[in-house]
Amino acid sequence: MMPLNKIQPEQPREVYTVDEMRREIERLARDDALIHNVMTSADISGASAEDRYTMLAYYALVERAKAQQRIHRFLLNSLVDPSK
Repeated sequence: MMPLNKIQPEQPREVYTVDEMRREIERLARDDALIHNVMTSADISGASAEDRYTMLAYYALVERAKAQQRIHRFLLNSLVDPSK
């Protein structure tokens, strides 16, 4: 059986400074596909630090919107009367 920590994605730690946030993002990039892909793309394209984190913020917002849409559809489908 696979250990539980390999099933659940690594969670961000609570941090308070920008430097701590940067280190936390770098730590999470090892296991998080979104972070890894954005950082790799930024490395390849030679993006500045500002552009790198703008890309990360943008794609995080896109994924958040997709997750909200999935939740909304799930809730709507669960409210539909199955007898119809």
